Amino acid sequence: MIKTILNKKENSAEIFLFGDVGSQIDGEQVASEIRLLENEVELIKIKINSGGGSIISGFSIISAILNSKATIYTYNEGIAASMAGVILLTGDSVFMNDFAQIMLHEPSIWGETIDTTKDEKVKASLQALKDSLSMIITNRTGISKEEVDKILKDETWFNSKQAKRRGFIDEIVKTKKANIKSNMSTDEILNNVAAYYTNKFNNKQNPIKMELILNHLGLNSDDDEKNVLAKIKEIENSKNDLEDSVETEKQNIIALTEEKNTLEEVKNTLESEKNDLVEKNEILETKITEFENKEVELNKELAKNVVEDAIKSGKFEQKDKDSLVIKAEKDVNGFKELVNSIKAQPVNILNEIRNNVNIDDKKTIIDWQKEDPRGLKEMINSNPEEYKRLYKETYKIEPNIN
Repeated sequence: MIKTILNKKENSAEIFLFGDVGSQIDGEQVASEIRLLENEVELIKIKINSGGGSIISGFSIISAILNSKATIYTYNEGIAASMAGVILLTGDSVFMNDFAQIMLHEPSIWGETIDTTKDEKVKASLQALKDSLSMIITNRTGISKEEVDKILKDETWFNSKQAKRRGFIDEIVKTKKANIKSNMSTDEILNNVAAYYTNKFNNKQNPIKMELILNHLGLNSDDDEKNVLAKIKEIENSKNDLEDSVETEKQNIIALTEEKNTLEEVKNTLESEKNDLVEKNEILETKITEFENKEVELNKELAKNVVEDAIKSGKFEQKDKDSLVIKAEKDVNGFKELVNSIKAQPVNILNEIRNNVNIDDKKTIIDWQKEDPRGLKEMINSNPEEYKRLYKETYKIEPNIN
């Protein structure tokens, strides 16, 4: 059954989808109704009470809801099963009566499912439909496709609390119930009823105003004992159900508390391990820095030694030592290879003398004789002209060199 109520005063409309989708609920008709109403109102409320039906017809409704420019609220009035459950989940906001139920399952064609059919084409079609349904549910709830596939495969039912917890709906609608609240406890009501009927049986004046009890129980004054006791039994059952529910919630809270404490312990352990690792990492970084500094110093010392050895071997001059050390520090091994590839140059005694003795000191031949007679002898052999110059400069005569 499709029924539409327009409320222009509130700028809204209601569409009632009660019955089977595809037969009692024509998907194309509902889609057309939505498109007409979205031009007249801003809010469309779709009330659903359906066991499901045709997927194709349902997709027509879903497409119209998802593409409507109006805001659409969907309501589960009692049962939203199979395709009706999927339609319910496509509203901008989804509501559900507290007593209502949602059921979701895999699609079927001619009674065949993905697991039962032997026709590969039918199986492929069913898998494609299932993927579409999974996408709609995943987009609504954020639940993973794997979990949604399991929900569909298991033909899962959800009450209002379960649906709210899993993200299928946004709000539970509290329905009106018989007001059984009273200042009297169940035992007090039973005692009063017993006293009432005892007095009535004994034909004594009844001091109890039974009307008050009947009002508390939502009964009429002409209801007999059987109705009263039935109502009391209903209250007792409701009380027991409530106590069971409270006990279940208590157990859930205890379990959750234990789980929370376990997680806290794990968290504290991980935090302690993390702090230990941070401390060890800091120590390691300090040692690495110390090692790197020592490595730099050793590298400098090694570079200096390599350069000095190269200078001693006559491959470089003393005046270039500082610049050579800097180059060697950058790549000691490379510098060693360079040094090894250079052939040592023959040492010129005069240059050696000049390098070790400053000519600008103006040493006389007498100075040489006193300070370095061996060097003076070498000068006679290697540089007789210099020797003659110094000799003549000192003695004013030419030396006799044989």
